[in-house]
Amino acid sequence: MRARHTVLLLAALTWLAACGGGSSATAAPSAAVSTSKNLPITTTGPSSAVSSEAVTPAPAAATSPICTQTALQDAVNIERAAGSPLTVGGRDFQCQDTWAVVGATDTVNKAQVTLLFRWVDGRWQPVTDRTQACANQEIPAQLTGLACRSN
Repeated sequence: MRARHTVLLLAALTWLAACGGGSSATAAPSAAVSTSKNLPITTTGPSSAVSSEAVTPAPAAATSPICTQTALQDAVNIERAAGSPLTVGGRDFQCQDTWAVVGATDTVNKAQVTLLFRWVDGRWQPVTDRTQACANQEIPAQLTGLACRSN
């Protein structure tokens, strides 16, 4: 079995050397087999598809709204940093396009609060004047009832 591996390894090394990607050293084949278990693979030219290093893509900025409980809870926490803590339940939010309506619970005062957010510059930002956004009919129809006709 070892002889078969040696023959295959020699064939591969010969092929790599013929393609210009192998080593120019002419060490004895038995030394190459016995001293190295992980031989480097070298390829040349534009068709190289072999890589020994993992490529990690750079994180992309979130251009589309992230409509998750966690993302909206974070937005609520920023909005209400000075006020009573608010908790966003798993079903207490709804998003459409760049808009989000959040029903959050004030755990101290035991009250439900409705907040309106807009996705701007890659994050949820609070709409400070819900009444004006409703009057100007800026909010998508699917969210109008929640945003404009609640506390």
